[in-house]
Amino acid sequence: MGGLVPHRVLAGEWWRVVAANFLHYGWLHLITNMIGLYFIGRYFESRFGRINFLAIYVLSGIGSMALFTLLSIYFTQKEQVLVGASAAIMGLIGAIFSLSVKKFIFFKSRESLFRVQAVSSIIIFQLFIDYFHPNISLMSHFLGLSIGFMALSFYSFMMNKYEL
Repeated sequence: MGGLVPHRVLAGEWWRVVAANFLHYGWLHLITNMIGLYFIGRYFESRFGRINFLAIYVLSGIGSMALFTLLSIYFTQKEQVLVGASAAIMGLIGAIFSLSVKKFIFFKSRESLFRVQAVSSIIIFQLFIDYFHPNISLMSHFLGLSIGFMALSFYSFMMNKYEL
């Protein structure tokens, strides 16, 4: 019904890479993603604006689904079905982590150290849950996290921005 199924995407159904980000397995899945998006999205958008929020969110969501499809050939079952916005949300967390680390490296403030520790805790907690829950895709969350981290690292380098 639109979920990301790697072998179907590779067979030409590329629209699934986008559609899967907007589908969920049920109310609990939807609610947990929306709670995460509410808190992390508001934080990110208030500091970077709507355009940057949308860019990181879409890039992380679609990018993680596309990379998952390509990597599934080698590392996972091609029959796995992915749905949900959590990889895009993890991209926002990766972006926040990227700038937090940069701010700590350059300014060595107590506040930036606290932010690095707080975001690290969120990442570790999420990846721990992913590892032990068979219906959650550790790979797609890690890919979203990585894409968000790299995208904001590139953006902050190009724009010479270190505020958060």
